[in-house]
Amino acid sequence: MRILISIIFFCIFLIPSFVNLNSTHNWGSDFAQYIHQSKNIVEGLPQEKTYLYNPGFSENGPQVYPVGFPLLLAPIYFFYGNNILIFSIFISFCLFILNLLIFYFFKKRYGPLYAILLAIIFAYDPWMLSFKQTIVSDIPFTLFAFITMILFFNFDETKNRPLLNKFVILIFGSIFLAMTILTRTIGVAFIPAMILFVIYKYKYQNTLNDHTANVFYFEKFELKENLKNLFIIFLITFILIYIVNNLIFNITAKGNYSDQITFVKFKEYIYGHIFYYIELIKFHWSKEDTWRVYPNVLRTLSMPALIIGIIVKIKEKRLHISDFFCSIYMLILIMWPPLQEWRFILPIAPFIYEYYFEAIKYALKFIRIDFLKYTIIAILIIFVTLTYSRSFYSKYSFKELFSINNSIRGPNSEAATKLFDYIKKNTPEDATFVFTKPRALALYAGRKRSMIQNVTYNINEQEELFNKKRVCYFIEAPELHLNNYLSYFLEKKKSEVAMIYEYEKFKLYRYEKSYCK
Repeated sequence: MRILISIIFFCIFLIPSFVNLNSTHNWGSDFAQYIHQSKNIVEGLPQEKTYLYNPGFSENGPQVYPVGFPLLLAPIYFFYGNNILIFSIFISFCLFILNLLIFYFFKKRYGPLYAILLAIIFAYDPWMLSFKQTIVSDIPFTLFAFITMILFFNFDETKNRPLLNKFVILIFGSIFLAMTILTRTIGVAFIPAMILFVIYKYKYQNTLNDHTANVFYFEKFELKENLKNLFIIFLITFILIYIVNNLIFNITAKGNYSDQITFVKFKEYIYGHIFYYIELIKFHWSKEDTWRVYPNVLRTLSMPALIIGIIVKIKEKRLHISDFFCSIYMLILIMWPPLQEWRFILPIAPFIYEYYFEAIKYALKFIRIDFLKYTIIAILIIFVTLTYSRSFYSKYSFKELFSINNSIRGPNSEAATKLFDYIKKNTPEDATFVFTKPRALALYAGRKRSMIQNVTYNINEQEELFNKKRVCYFIEAPELHLNNYLSYFLEKKKSEVAMIYEYEKFKLYRYEKSYCK
């Protein structure tokens, strides 16, 4: 019976992790830079040799992404090359392990029933099944974040029998913390989160209501000793990060995320960001079917439940490292100038669901009739199931869900492939291109001097940039985001450009400048 239960349990998380696989990719060119950096690792080239960074539009992405995810992709690229299907399987495998860890993480604190419900809400999220086809670092980052939290803070309830000894925590904990930060820089949120959690445990060590075992195994929680151990962990972590970034890969300090920080506008966007993320959390349940009862009920309840869940944990002194990480992580997102989508909420989504559960548990305490309690729980489960089912139905048929998609509009499409082949055969390798998706062009056409235009209709500003970078070619693709700024320039400068290639909606222009001949 236990074997059968284990098989069913694994299948529950295996099914959503290995559906919706793809052999083609969309135009979101973050994936192209990650793959290109993994290619550079295999070929021994500098990480920044991917595309031409435009500081005038830093929101397009840094010159070099953190090297952690390319390091994970490098062995795959070495054996299979730029194989989107294999990369997609790898991301799905990471998601499968992540789902198991989410269950394990919450099982130690809430028991198996609550844990499996939380994990299923995360694993069967329709957005997740769609997002996991994207080859980006968010799922591996979340996986490393959970491993880090489990290594440091999720131990056996009996202090005398810790799951891992102090030495293993210091070494492996430091390694996974380093990999978390190397995969996404926002992983540094763990540093203040761990310090605050240690101080919190010291202050409330005699009144904590849950099994927050002493991380470093002192019978009495000693603040100085624990802070010293944290310092050792942080020291090892940053030595590892320094070795990887500076000694192994010598990553450039130019064109990093700091270009996106504009403190002058801080007061202008901070309040807008708060309301944006509130709406993002509310409408994650369903962006369509606003007239239907069940998603609207979930949207209406989401923020009050989130707030109540947080208050309950604070009041009952049951805060965990995850609560501190969640708070600091969200604070960074709110302060960061560019608005982020749900993929950036992904690492803290399980804790958002946890707060919902805390609020539900708290509310049910005031209901004395068991039948009414079970009815409310059943209604909420039905509403979540209907919301998820509706999203599944609107995006997939059952057959499509379990088939490999090779028809996604992107750099692997027939039209894009023909364009890239033409560019490789008929343009100089060192020519400078302007394209809305420069990183995809660099990866698939081998033209590393590819850049995005400025996001402006100012012709003089665009021309100054193009002349400075000695641009010779423009690719127009009306269906792509931000292409309108380039189209406007080409229309105004049509006497100075010549169209040399056209297929479907792609047009390739040559800039009639002396340095292009």
